[in-house]
Amino acid sequence: MTINVDNLNINYYDSLNNKDIILFLHGWGSNYKIFEFLFPYLEDKYRVIALDLPGFGESSEPKISFSSEDYCKFCINFLDSILDDKNSNIILVGHSNGGRIALKLNLYDNLNYNIIKNILIDSAGIRSKLSLKSKFKIYLYKFLKKIYNINLIKKLYPNLESELKNKFGSSDYNNASPIMKDTLVKLVNEDLSNEINNIKIPTLLVWGDKDTATPIEHAKIMNEKISNSGLVIYEGSSHFSFIENKNKTVLIFKSFLDIK
Repeated sequence: MTINVDNLNINYYDSLNNKDIILFLHGWGSNYKIFEFLFPYLEDKYRVIALDLPGFGESSEPKISFSSEDYCKFCINFLDSILDDKNSNIILVGHSNGGRIALKLNLYDNLNYNIIKNILIDSAGIRSKLSLKSKFKIYLYKFLKKIYNINLIKKLYPNLESELKNKFGSSDYNNASPIMKDTLVKLVNEDLSNEINNIKIPTLLVWGDKDTATPIEHAKIMNEKISNSGLVIYEGSSHFSFIENKNKTVLIFKSFLDIK
């Protein structure tokens, strides 16, 4: 399905049944289809909604760079566009950056919807402490950028700035468009660790203990700060732990969501 929200064409899935809602929010560089293996197990009890967030999958790229706040406002407008009942109960499922958006949505006071549960999978939202190596890399990049800003250097090496960004940036950053690069910088520099203790609803954390993008230490911080939370750890699994353990993920979802 396609809908226009905030002047963006959005690709999404909707099971269109009149039940409590599960909203799936994918991670950076992904799309809603990454969750499709779960849909058949949920649709007898829930209305399943999943979307390609702006800038990903088959949805339009935003006209300006987005922050997590912008993504939250977009998700609210998206729900307003497709839901008739503004008092719907909603369960949020977020992977990686989708988890960051889900966390942020939980912190809104005046939503028209009732968020009743969260499932956060290898979720972003906690900013890692920088290692000495990372700190040096950032210092070196900033130092070289200052040198580049000297007019003579710019004239002699006009492509140096883009080369520096490619050398020092992550693969996600390097593969992104200019707008999405700015979006990524906004997102990764945000830390929600001092806010998530305000989340009181049942929250399931699902994590791979070998995740290097959002380390298991982040899961433990969330588990400590979110009072009504539980943590499931997939041993030997990475940032896409739910994909690497599909059968277990189905069983965990069914148990947490009380599906027989």
